[in-house]
Amino acid sequence: MHNLKFGLIVTPTGNELLSNDSESQARDTSHLVLPYFPKLDYEALWFADAFLMPTNIEPAANSHVIDLVKATVEQAQPNAIGLGILPRFDEDIRSGVDKLFSQLQQQVTDKSTAIALASQVSPESALIAGTHDYGLLSVGATTPGGFGALPSHWEIYARKAKENGRKAQRDKWTLVAPMHLAETREQAINQVLTGIDQYGPLYAEMGLTPALLSGKALIETLIENGTAVIGTPDDAIDQITRLLTQTGGFGKLLLQANHWANTRDALHSYDLFSAHVIPRFKATDQS
Repeated sequence: MHNLKFGLIVTPTGNELLSNDSESQARDTSHLVLPYFPKLDYEALWFADAFLMPTNIEPAANSHVIDLVKATVEQAQPNAIGLGILPRFDEDIRSGVDKLFSQLQQQVTDKSTAIALASQVSPESALIAGTHDYGLLSVGATTPGGFGALPSHWEIYARKAKENGRKAQRDKWTLVAPMHLAETREQAINQVLTGIDQYGPLYAEMGLTPALLSGKALIETLIENGTAVIGTPDDAIDQITRLLTQTGGFGKLLLQANHWANTRDALHSYDLFSAHVIPRFKATDQS
């Protein structure tokens, strides 16, 4: 019986990370659609792409990132937070992670905080995470290339852990899956038409869709190649089952907090996921 944990992952945009605006603007998270975590059956709010490994001459995260994370945690009130780090392969990994962790604990939150190294298709993060006993965050788990790489990433992660005297723990493996749910697939597609076109150039740059796709053609391509679930709770259950089969098991699944749909529809999607999907992957007391 599976007993997965679930959460949400926020990826600040480039504009937010590079902003020179005032502190009050940097703390504005009104554009983010976030559920109130204590109301839902989610365990953690994760952040990715905002955090690079620090060096000796630069901070772990700039002040705008710190403000954004503070405001987001205050808005969602999650039980725990996590950081997906993009490692610098030529730096002292452990001291860099320790520096970042310390900074976030001191300046952002005293909530339980997890650390994982982010990976797409390349195996480097799996190798480093297995060596140093960090979690592994597969941010491209549902993309065609990322999905295909999942078994090899776990093999590398487990092998490096064994070489360093440890047994790899699958509960330290976190996968990311973009989803938007409604009562019917047609409703979900129509709701996502509100905002998905702004992601078209990014998806094309990542090789997930042909260039210049938009509207329903873009949505249908993302559904057909397995990258996104835009449909019903049953579609979400099928996607998670597909990921469990491909990996042999993992510990946590994160939904992406994106801007595909309006606030009302996005929050309803989270409600549907919490009510109809999460219970299918939670172990029950058999006594």
